[in-house]
Amino acid sequence: MNEVFILVKIIEIKYNLIPKSKKNAICNIKGILVNKSVINLIAYNNIADKCYRKLKKDTVFLVEGRINQKMAIEIMNFSKI
Repeated sequence: MNEVFILVKIIEIKYNLIPKSKKNAICNIKGILVNKSVINLIAYNNIADKCYRKLKKDTVFLVEGRINQKMAIEIMNFSKI
């Protein structure tokens, strides 16, 4: 997988719990880049919990992640700008 560092403005956040799975929690995020491209971001388990608590709509964040097979960015870490 390719590692990426991006600035993204959050436009939508969805959080779900997944019972009886290795990945207990999932957070799907839709964001917009500086060049106005809309991208999908995804986080699992502890990172998903942290994303749901800290990420706010219409706020810009620096995201460290990896591009997965579905061309979404799997979040590994993030920080507020």
